[in-house]
Amino acid sequence: MAALRKVTTCFRLLRSAAPVLFGSRKPAVLKAVKWRNIVYTGIGSLTVGGGLCAIPFKQVDTLSHDSLIRRAASLVTDSSSTFLSQSTLALIDAITEYSKVSDRQDEWKRFESTWVSAFQLCETAAEAAYTSGAEHASVTVRTNMQVAESQVEKARKLSVDTEKKLAEAKVMEVERVTQDVSSSHEDEEEVPEAYLRED
Repeated sequence: MAALRKVTTCFRLLRSAAPVLFGSRKPAVLKAVKWRNIVYTGIGSLTVGGGLCAIPFKQVDTLSHDSLIRRAASLVTDSSSTFLSQSTLALIDAITEYSKVSDRQDEWKRFESTWVSAFQLCETAAEAAYTSGAEHASVTVRTNMQVAESQVEKARKLSVDTEKKLAEAKVMEVERVTQDVSSSHEDEEEVPEAYLRED
């Protein structure tokens, strides 16, 4: 109720100040009149909304603990199903990208062969330019060759690191699969005979 009193006090203050603030009817002030209507409407809806918040809503008596638990369990299963589907999609995408690695390696080898040919061609062109007297062109080509070679060396270092990580991942995957297989065999052996016989 105190909040409602404060809102009505603010409403009265704005209402009493409005004629002073928006007293003239010049064209520049006509827009302010529209704002006054918006302010009145906003405050009116705020007071009505504040009144509605104070009304207590009756709880449904038919809700039992069992029904609430079932609803909570349904929410948990929905959320966990969403979590499972999103993680499944992420795993499938990762496996798909991982399977493309062999295609990328073939592409890499092909481009590397092309790059070596281009590098050798530039080397021959630089020598030809130098012997023909075009020293500036020879120096430019050699500079480009050095830059390209340094960039390729950096990329090769990255690829070596990546190959190490891939090899480690393959080893971890093999270990995980062998552990899963051995644990499943142990689980099969631990089943009591009473559960295995048919009555």
